[in-house]
Parts: sequence; structure tokens; C-alpha cells
Amino acid sequence: MSKAIYTRLFSILFMLSLFIGSVAQTRYSVNNVPNVQRQDYRQFVSDPENAISLDDTRTLNAIMQQIKDSLHTQCAVVILPAIDVSYTSAKEFATELFEAWGIGDRETNQGLLIVLITGEGEREVAFETGYGLEDKLPDGVCKLIQTNKMLPHFKEGDFGAGLIAGVTEVERVLKGNSDLVSEEGWPKEATWFIVGWIVIGLLVILIKTRSAKSTTEEGSSDYMAALKSDGFMGVGCWIALLFLPAFILFAIFGRGKNKGGTKSVICKSCKTAGGVKLMGTPVIKQTAIPGQDGMKEYTFKCSKCGHIHTELAPYKYVEKTSTSTSSTTSRTSRGSSSRGGSWGGGSSGGGGASTKF
Repeated sequence: MSKAIYTRLFSILFMLSLFIGSVAQTRYSVNNVPNVQRQDYRQFVSDPENAISLDDTRTLNAIMQQIKDSLHTQCAVVILPAIDVSYTSAKEFATELFEAWGIGDRETNQGLLIVLITGEGEREVAFETGYGLEDKLPDGVCKLIQTNKMLPHFKEGDFGAGLIAGVTEVERVLKGNSDLVSEEGWPKEATWFIVGWIVIGLLVILIKTRSAKSTTEEGSSDYMAALKSDGFMGVGCWIALLFLPAFILFAIFGRGKNKGGTKSVICKSCKTAGGVKLMGTPVIKQTAIPGQDGMKEYTFKCSKCGHIHTELAPYKYVEKTSTSTSSTTSRTSRGSSSRGGSWGGGSSGGGGASTKF
């Protein structure tokens, strides 16, 4: 084999190694994606390999500026040929990049990141949404935008048109005039959820009510046991809020008259029920200290005969904590933290969707 052939083969191998090296260098990690906002606050598209035209970039920037101004939502588009193999998917990459940049306002967390991977065999589009967009742009709608509006253009190799179609549809969804979000009637899943919610609520309330009755029966003092029963019969604000429909049904049909509570106590003087009430707040007769319970005096009055009854009951010492100070400090330190770039400091809610093509 002549020297010229060896030289030609060497040149081919050298050029091939350069090509392979250049391809390997196109794999991006979160840390080396250009943050265009640092250069110009009017830029929302990071396209380091120029995968779309300048006109498409301008169109995308204009739409996302409009979304920011009118809908108070920050959007970003990132177009990369490939991502580092340490990321399992474009969605995982999008989540980390969203957090690193802090897309969306810190208070409202209305941020959206669209990541498009264009390399052959790795093509994928991913949406990552902030906490404040999870109800306005749910995962299912994100998936519909990708499959119905973007993928037809992507499969033809027109990445710019697909991104424009996707961002435009996002704006329509946020404005409430998207044809993807149609009225499909009341879903069966929602019906079963509400039925289950009410049934569970009724069970919780019934368990609490029975516990209240047993406390009344087993208490050493009818007055104090009935007072605890009042607390149980009230069920608690958190249960009332958590199971509001069940609580309303129970209040209407379940409680009846004189089923526990101080009004069921028989007055020691007139021997009738329904008139006993707790008067004011208990008076501390002995202050509780560490290792020793204190004593409180409760005063009851019968509205029918005016009989006054007093009861002494122990209460435990509760050590004071500085939780309010620490929580305030925590909120202050969190609010004062800063993120790189000129995004708003928002946080990812983990929502969104991804689609390979």
C-alpha cells in the first residue's frame, strides 16, 4: 500500500475522530446551558446550536413576552441536540434546569419551561411547570399540547413551527380559550371521589361521636366528661373543613337532641337536662410547673333553676417554645435567598409532561 493511501486513510480517521468528538461535546448538562436572560431580559429562547431560525426565535420571544406581561407567567424554551447520559429523561433534565434558573415569580410560582431535544434517536419534548401553574396547566393538557400541536411539526423536522404552535396553545390555555380543553361533562371518577369523600367523613365523625359518648359514660364527673364530649361533638374545625359535606349531613340528620355534651347533663338541683352551660373560661387555682400538674376550676350554671356547680380538674404543664420566632426567621431567610440569572426565583411543582418522537 502506497504512502499516499496511508496518508488519505489517516486523514479520514482524523476527520472522523474530530466529528465524533464534536458530537460528544454537544451533550449538555444543566450547568452549561446558556441562560439568555443574563444577557438580555427580553430573551426567552436558549438555542446554543441554532436549531431554529432567527425569525422563529423572535416570534417565540414575542409570544412569551406577551404571556409574561398579560398573564404574569414566565416561560422559557431550551433547544438542545442532546443531554448528558446522567439524566434519565428530558423531563428530569427540565426539572433540574427549572430549579437552577428559578423560572417564574417567587411568590406566584407561575413558570413554564419547555425543553426540546433534537438529536436523532433522542428526540423528546418536555414541559416543566411551577406550583402556580399546576391547576391552570395540568399534566394532561401539557401532554395534549405536545401530541396534538407540536409533534406534527417536529416529525417533519420543523422545530421552530412546533415550538411556536406549542407556546401559542399554552397562551390560549392560560386565557381559557383553547380548543384542547373542552367541556366533557362530569367525569365518573369525580363522582366516585365525592361519594368516597362523604362516606369517609361520616365514618370519621361517627367514630368521634361514639368516642365522645364513651368518654361521658366513663368519666368520674358527669360535668367534666360532658365538657369533653362537647369538644368531641364539635368534631374539630379541621374535620369540619376536611369533610364539609359529611359534616353538614351529620349536623342535619345525625345529632338530634341531647346526644352528649353539657346540655345532656342532669342538673343536681332541679334534676332536669338541657339547661347546664359552662360559664366563661376556667380559673387557674394552682399553676402547673415542670413535673407537677396544675388545677383549673370550671363553673357550670343551670339556666332553668340557676344552680351553680363548680368542678376542679387537673391540667398539665406545657413548656413554651420559640417556634414563632424560628418560623419567622425561616420565612425571612427563604425570602431573601437569591437565584442566578434574572428569572423570578420560582420553584418547580414537578408537573408537566414529556413525549418522545
